[in-house]
Amino acid sequence: MRSMNRICAAIVAGIAFVIASTAMPAAAVDCGGGDFWTYATASEFLGLQVAGTMTYTYEDSRSTTIGSSEYDVNVLSVQGSVSGSGTIIVPYEVSITYGGYLYVTQDGMGIVKDDQITWTNTTWGNVGFQWAINAEEEIVTNFSPPMMSGFDTETSEPGDTWVETITIIEEYWENGTLEDASSDEVTYAMAISTQTEVVETDAGAFDSLKITVIDDDDNRMVFWWSSDVGNFVQQFNYGPNEDEPSYTMVLTDFSYSPGLENVVLFIAIGGVVLVAALVVLALVMLRRRPRQPLPYQPGTPGPQQPPLPTPPRQP
Repeated sequence: MRSMNRICAAIVAGIAFVIASTAMPAAAVDCGGGDFWTYATASEFLGLQVAGTMTYTYEDSRSTTIGSSEYDVNVLSVQGSVSGSGTIIVPYEVSITYGGYLYVTQDGMGIVKDDQITWTNTTWGNVGFQWAINAEEEIVTNFSPPMMSGFDTETSEPGDTWVETITIIEEYWENGTLEDASSDEVTYAMAISTQTEVVETDAGAFDSLKITVIDDDDNRMVFWWSSDVGNFVQQFNYGPNEDEPSYTMVLTDFSYSPGLENVVLFIAIGGVVLVAALVVLALVMLRRRPRQPLPYQPGTPGPQQPPLPTPPRQP
């Protein structure tokens, strides 16, 4: 499980991911009910392309403690799902639903905590045999200091560069049991392109700042932030020396209250954690997959898919 956790940490941390996308501004944010951002997502799972959506919705504001530090945060709920089908020796289908919460500082708009849960249903086989895996995984990630506190929507501008060193404390839970925990220090190099770019999405065309974040292992995340959206409009994650993105998020719909100029980039972090969860799940499945498929019992119904779960209760 340690290796799985390390992979998650590398993605969560590396892909600046998320984290980088986390670029939060340094000005106070007055969030309001009804604000949300929905993205179309695409990534790889066991060699299969899975696609779906992810929505972030403002829930409330409160105080939370990370280590010895207390932060006033805005809490955003996360809901979404991805699915796909393919063949690895035998045909298989996968459906993954996720939920959770993001905690974003009100004064600095940095990511303080990300608590994500994934529910996965996978069926292997065809008419001759069937085998199913159902799993619940939770990844709780704390950031100290808050991630992307160096990005300020009021003062950051094209050409800016900066470096952040973050301690990432992560817990990995499987089916309600704590399987592993780790603490890693990761340094991110961040840079804003010298010119703004117009990005076209299903939600519209937006004049955006292009921000690139690179971690210690040369994973990089590129996202485009727009003041009109109050968040990023597009995000691409890349592994070391990769030209094609391993994970993408593109805005499809949003509701943004005037005056929320600083609600930015926290969504990307959820995307990265989702990628980490997919990697962990893939490793778990490969570990559990039998050498020979289980025989199909005539008259036995196939495994039922559980109903779409609601997000976990806020801690």
